[in-house]
Amino acid sequence: MRSRPRAANVLAIARATAAGGERRRHALRALQFRLLRHMTPVVAVDGDGVRYFVSTRDNGVGMPLYVYGAFEPGELWTAVCVLERSSGHPFVGGDRLFVDVGANIGTATIQAIAHHRAYDAIAYEPDAFNVELLQHNLVTNGLTERVKVVRAAVSDECRALALELSDDNFGDHRVKLESRTSVGPDPTRRVTTVPGITLDSQIEAGVFELDRIGLVSIDTQGHEAQVLAGATRLCESDVPVMLEYWPYGLRAAGGSGQLRDILARCYGRYVDLAAAFSGGRVAYRPTDELAALEDDLPQFGWANLLLCPR
Repeated sequence: MRSRPRAANVLAIARATAAGGERRRHALRALQFRLLRHMTPVVAVDGDGVRYFVSTRDNGVGMPLYVYGAFEPGELWTAVCVLERSSGHPFVGGDRLFVDVGANIGTATIQAIAHHRAYDAIAYEPDAFNVELLQHNLVTNGLTERVKVVRAAVSDECRALALELSDDNFGDHRVKLESRTSVGPDPTRRVTTVPGITLDSQIEAGVFELDRIGLVSIDTQGHEAQVLAGATRLCESDVPVMLEYWPYGLRAAGGSGQLRDILARCYGRYVDLAAAFSGGRVAYRPTDELAALEDDLPQFGWANLLLCPR
């Protein structure tokens, strides 16, 4: 006679079965998404209490949103948790602002207001189609009065910039520098011209007040050094910054050394949001250890960092 399985084994089997079912569901959703692109250019996705309109041609942000119902929600949640433990919740205590540089279709902006108590936000996005979806997403979530959308690429100069467009990953459009033939994997990418601005110029023009900012997010596909170079007042302040650190993209855009110099000068330490806590404490790392972090990443890998002012 076969013995009854132990409780631990039953639990393990149940978990494995649930995980297998979840994987099958995600695989079916991915297949649906690929089929939908032959039927409709845009589809609505409900998840985390909000609704997003996504392009069915976008494998970078649109597909993950459709398949999983969310796009990288953990990074913002972890950043808020770290700040709450160290310096206080970034969006509590008044009309605190979220600044989203490289906003795409507004996932981080909407999360900041809907789930993390940001009072309002400014979303910077250079691509016209992404901006159109971003505005639809603000309308459907009732946030048009709380988010200012600026269609521009944030950089280190206020001038027209070339933007290389990806045909299948709308989160991978990249600013193309005049000194380089291409920063993308495909030199035949379509290129369009977009306005270029600096965060310093936005502060000087009164678009937002520095002392109102609770958190800044910068995700610009390798252009992060230029963004911070044009944000001297932000770098000199005590405002925390979430930043995508993508060594390959930074090298391609000629900003790897520049970014490290800025971080060494303005930010004494950082938190890798994928490993933010150790032994129940915030796992701070000095910015001069970024080279070691880069060594731990895959060839084209990246990390999402929270920069802590000195």
